[in-house]
Amino acid sequence: MELWEQINNNTELHTMLMRECDICFYKQLQEIQFMENNENYSMQAKAFAHDASGGEFVLLEDESIGFISSEGEVG
Repeated sequence: MELWEQINNNTELHTMLMRECDICFYKQLQEIQFMENNENYSMQAKAFAHDASGGEFVLLEDESIGFISSEGEVG
C-alpha cells in the first residue's frame, strides 16, 4: 500500500486538507462506515478519511482513491 503510506506520512497534506476542505484523516485504515447498511461494492476498500458532511474517502484494492458520500453516491 505505497499510496496509503505516502498519504499517511504527509502531515502537511493532512493539515492543508483539513483547513481547506474539511477532510479529517483517521489514525489508521478502517472499515467503511456504510458497510453496516448491506451495500455491495465491486472492489475492496478501506476508509482513511472523512469529510464534514459524513462522506468517506477510501483506498481501493487497486490503490486508487474513491469517495462515498453520506447520501450513498460513489466516485
